[in-house]
Amino acid sequence: MSEVDVKKIDDEEIAEVEEGMEKDAPSSSEDDLKKETEPLTEEEEEGEVPPIEKFRQLFVKALTYGFGVLLIVFLLAAFIIDFERAKALFVITCLVVAYNLYAWYERNNEESFLAAEDRLITFLEKTDTDLRYGLGLASTMILIMVVIMAATVRDGRNLISLFGLLVFIGVTWLGSWQPSKVAWRPVLGALFIQFIFGYVVIRTEWGFNAIEFLSDIFTTLLGYTIAGSSFVFGWLTDGSLFGRNVALENEEGGYNMGPPFFFNVLPSVVFFSSLMSVGYYIGALPWLVRKLGYFLSIVLGTSASESLSAAGNIFVGQTEAPLLVKPFFSTMTDSELHAIMTGGFATIAGAVYGIYISFGVDATALLAASVMSAPAALALSKLACPETEDSPTSIRKKGAFDIPTTGGGANVVDAAAQGAVIGTQLMLNIAGNLIAFLAIIEMLDQLFQYCGDRVDMDLSFNRICEIIFFPFAWLMGVDGEDCDEVAILIGLKVIANEFVAYEALSFNPEIGGAISARSRYIATYALCGFSNLGSIGIQLGGLTPLAPEKGPTLAKYVVSALIAGNTACFMTACIAGIFYEEGGLA
Repeated sequence: MSEVDVKKIDDEEIAEVEEGMEKDAPSSSEDDLKKETEPLTEEEEEGEVPPIEKFRQLFVKALTYGFGVLLIVFLLAAFIIDFERAKALFVITCLVVAYNLYAWYERNNEESFLAAEDRLITFLEKTDTDLRYGLGLASTMILIMVVIMAATVRDGRNLISLFGLLVFIGVTWLGSWQPSKVAWRPVLGALFIQFIFGYVVIRTEWGFNAIEFLSDIFTTLLGYTIAGSSFVFGWLTDGSLFGRNVALENEEGGYNMGPPFFFNVLPSVVFFSSLMSVGYYIGALPWLVRKLGYFLSIVLGTSASESLSAAGNIFVGQTEAPLLVKPFFSTMTDSELHAIMTGGFATIAGAVYGIYISFGVDATALLAASVMSAPAALALSKLACPETEDSPTSIRKKGAFDIPTTGGGANVVDAAAQGAVIGTQLMLNIAGNLIAFLAIIEMLDQLFQYCGDRVDMDLSFNRICEIIFFPFAWLMGVDGEDCDEVAILIGLKVIANEFVAYEALSFNPEIGGAISARSRYIATYALCGFSNLGSIGIQLGGLTPLAPEKGPTLAKYVVSALIAGNTACFMTACIAGIFYEEGGLA
């Protein structure tokens, strides 16, 4: 053999050996690839957990389970010892358990939920495109409302409220930006919701008791404000100064003076604002707003953004609710912007409930009015400014109802502190507005009197309000002899604000003290909204920064939205007038 052949044989043997070695042992690259594709264990993903962290996790888990066991024992003991005293606790427990069961079922049956939701939306969309479906649904709703009215209305004054309701809807339609483009599903759906809710709250014992239970909670919470405000402001909070005074001495060895409004009433705004902030942080408010917004969107056929904002207005103010839909603000249609402003004008913020309740205003009527005015605002807005564009937040769009589920602080304490800061700003804002508008009203009153004296006429601010707003009061079903006084209240609300109006309703013997229970009840609903001239500046100042390019559009529609917001309040008052019964639950 030649040297070349020997070398070739050696090379072939070496190659065979190397090939065998490769087969016997996988390459390092294959090992690395295999390690990369294998799923990591929980320990490998988290890395080595320090012993102190393991102890902390075990301690938190043990503490949680221990607290749960103690809570169950406490609840069982409370229910067994005296169920009547623990009835409120039982209701709250049932609500919490029901919510958790619903959330658990929704998480574990997401596909079936989505399928049922899709079928419902498809059916309701047919009511807009198929005349048969639309007429069928409309006829069913109207029939139910007629049956409810026939079974409950026994007073001719209730029919005046019904007539007024139809007039407000008709006039809004005639003054619409585009009457021929109006979609009637939101209007009919809102009426249906208002009728059902109004009947349940005003005429049924269980509905009235439910809303009264909630109002009692607000009243109880209001009392807790004194603990904080009395520490800061002392005797100014309740007006009792304990000092020896023979002439004014009372049984307790001191004398009393009326507590100033700023120190006695306004601190409740800070407390309620802090509570709302905590509710948002723990996720309770966002969850409730999302569900209510979805319900409104399904029934009324409105978009997700305007429905969420309307639902948010039940709990927060006219500039806070739009923050829920801030990501969509720059792409909203003109009709949606109109609806968001109308919702802000037609409702009040949860933080100011305490003020009105402290005035002695019917808390159940306040809560009912806030809920009922949310769908009414959407309905009146869609009448005044119909939708003519494709909404980017249609109910079928994925993520249309995605809003932050928690937030507002690093923890619960921080959330409460942030809410207190916001509430303090709101308290100062309310005080400043009251000073300014009460002074303006007094100036106008003196000016009208001066002009009237020159021509031997009885002119005043109240007299002007009587002339302008008398028809509105009568259409809502107010007793004829009380229309002048309620007209003054409406004028105070529109020109000044609802604080001034509710103050007159509660403490002015010539206005609120001179009207019947029915008129007072209807007026409570009519005044429940931020629809006043000063709110125009508040809304433009609060909404324009969310999307500066929408500033001209907001300015164009803000007056129309103010009128629609007031009309929504009047519409809600008409529903209250339809179902009000002398000697009834309300």
